[in-house]
Amino acid sequence: MAAAFVLALREGTEAVLILTFVLGLLKKSGRLELRRHAWTGTTVAALVALAAALVLTWLGTEFEGSGEIIFEGTSMFLAGSFLIWMVFWVRRQSVPVTSSLAAKIGRLPEGNVAVSIFAVTFFAVLREGLEFALFMVALGSAAQNGSLLAGALAGMVFAALLGFLLYTSVLKINMRQFFRITNILLMFFAAGLLAGSAREFADLGLIPVIIPKIYDISSILNTTNFAGGMLRSLFGYNPAPSLIEILVYLFTLGFILLSMRKPMRQVRVES
Repeated sequence: MAAAFVLALREGTEAVLILTFVLGLLKKSGRLELRRHAWTGTTVAALVALAAALVLTWLGTEFEGSGEIIFEGTSMFLAGSFLIWMVFWVRRQSVPVTSSLAAKIGRLPEGNVAVSIFAVTFFAVLREGLEFALFMVALGSAAQNGSLLAGALAGMVFAALLGFLLYTSVLKINMRQFFRITNILLMFFAAGLLAGSAREFADLGLIPVIIPKIYDISSILNTTNFAGGMLRSLFGYNPAPSLIEILVYLFTLGFILLSMRKPMRQVRVES
């Protein structure tokens, strides 16, 4: 539930920020009649993302035996890879996402503003929605936790509330700092998902286990209790991991941390 909440809050906040900024820009420019196109683009994108999530979930239930394991392992691998990409993408931004969006909207063709507003909100929100759909499928495979939906809904509600407060200028928040903090959590989410993916593939013999069980602390902290279940949902905790799981987990964290220590060329927004 906690992982679903954080991911929904993170992805939802990015989508809400985009919509909030577009609505604010239209309000300042006196083009309030165009707001319905922004809302339409957002709504259609959300419905497409929901349909994608349902299709992915249905596909997961259709597989049995080794096919199910391959599907779960692949979904966790893709979700973990996307999370790593998100960590580096956010780090490369030298300006807020809304500034990049401002430049993009400023270059919209004047003769077809309504379609352009729809397209900007649709594709921006669709990207966030499809990413989150993949994450939810992967988390469901990793945790088998019925509370994932509740966590996701709670995160979306908080993201919507945050967007409303920002739009009405009631809340002032450093969004750059917000994304930096969530980036730390995303690193551990990614490591847990990739380690879980390695566990699934190792069970099929597609990759070597090396050592089946390095240690076993299930008698102390099992995934069936609240604390263990929370750690499994958040960080891919396994009380009896194989060596390949540990190596993948540590390699992922090490790769991200070492890469983030290197100077990275900043992305500038063209005016």
